[in-house]
Amino acid sequence: MRTTFSIFAALAALLAPAVGAPNTLTALQAVKLLPKDAWARLARVEAFEGAPVPERWHILVHDTREENGLHEYVVANGEVVASRAVSQFAEDLKAEDIIGNDAVKVDSEHAANLAEAYADANKVTFATYNYELKKDADGATPVWKVTCVDAKGDEVGRISISASKGTVVKREGFAVEPVLYSGMTKKEFAAADAKWEHDKALRAKKTTAQPRVMRSEPPPEQPRTGFFGRLFGGGR
Repeated sequence: MRTTFSIFAALAALLAPAVGAPNTLTALQAVKLLPKDAWARLARVEAFEGAPVPERWHILVHDTREENGLHEYVVANGEVVASRAVSQFAEDLKAEDIIGNDAVKVDSEHAANLAEAYADANKVTFATYNYELKKDADGATPVWKVTCVDAKGDEVGRISISASKGTVVKREGFAVEPVLYSGMTKKEFAAADAKWEHDKALRAKKTTAQPRVMRSEPPPEQPRTGFFGRLFGGGR
């Protein structure tokens, strides 16, 4: 009995850091965990495999103390887990890359809702989101780019959203525009976004299928994901 208890105690200790504090933060909530002097120097946000929230937010800020002008913070499990002067997303940053304190009015959850609405209108099946927030090509406006990825890791559609107005400025792979978000003002977008969340919650109550993977019928066997999946041989 003591041996069995010891095994379960050891397993509980192993699982605790992995499942005790899952990441539930939006991108802007993650930014608020950075040192306050870094907020105003935000230049870029990146994340992979959100469902809709990713395990990690990579937040890049302009920092004149670094030779390349770049500093990256990584937020996971509700805390900053890495702070470094290199990033896989950029080699350097300049002052003109800074987004600014008040430029971003649309958070990642709203961008995800909008991407889901487009996927739903186009009857596209997807499993996760990839996120990118940075200034657009002309260097004037911050833009959310949300990419929908299927269970095989293939891109099925992408939208670019003005981070200040919440309007779609570009779409790829989505021929049909959802009526819900067509030609809206900022105030109308906020109301429609709230309606989408409400309707999504109602749909989730009416089905036993997984709400995020929008298939006409669920597959016979879902792959294991997360820590338990990795522990028993599934997922990444």
